[in-house]
Amino acid sequence: MPVLIEAPAAAVDLWHLELTDRSTDLRAQHDEHLRRILSYYQDVTPSAWAFEKDRYGKPWIAGPKTNLHFSVSHSANHLLLGVSLINEFGVDIELTKEDLDIDEIKLEVFSSRELQDWNRDRSAIDFYATWVIKESYLKAKGVGLHQSPQSVSVRFGLESRCTIGDSGDDEMAGWHGLVSKEIGGATIGVVAYLPFESALRVNWRHRL
Repeated sequence: MPVLIEAPAAAVDLWHLELTDRSTDLRAQHDEHLRRILSYYQDVTPSAWAFEKDRYGKPWIAGPKTNLHFSVSHSANHLLLGVSLINEFGVDIELTKEDLDIDEIKLEVFSSRELQDWNRDRSAIDFYATWVIKESYLKAKGVGLHQSPQSVSVRFGLESRCTIGDSGDDEMAGWHGLVSKEIGGATIGVVAYLPFESALRVNWRHRL
């Protein structure tokens, strides 16, 4: 039985699943996979996990007692589950559409600085990279789309890593993100608050 607490404190395990059962409600499939995956880390019967939601709708583990935290995202038949000891983290997955009309929606997503820096020659993949990081950040903060994506700025560095913060926060202290592009035709982002870490670590898990 794996013990997550032995992993680096700055690590997030990512589970990417493609759901093929069209006869079962997607929400029920999400719940089943989440319970099984949490039980992979802790000796708990899957049905024993209890969940509640905060005032913004972010789910959390209400019982049994655990150090685990999770984040869930889905796009079409793609399901992404993140599990970590990090409290403030979020994940997002978006099915990539190469013909996306970026000009039509960037005004609803980009901050003023990002609009100034955006080059028309950049691809839809670049847009999705920014989008999944913003969604992950807002999930990590626990506010979701109750906060506008326009109020968030993303700064990309090397190897698809980035820092994130509310627009006007020049330091963006503590928030780290990572993007994986075109995994199963989707773009995946993960963001975590790591005030004492310089790099976010991601472990890929694909099946139990």
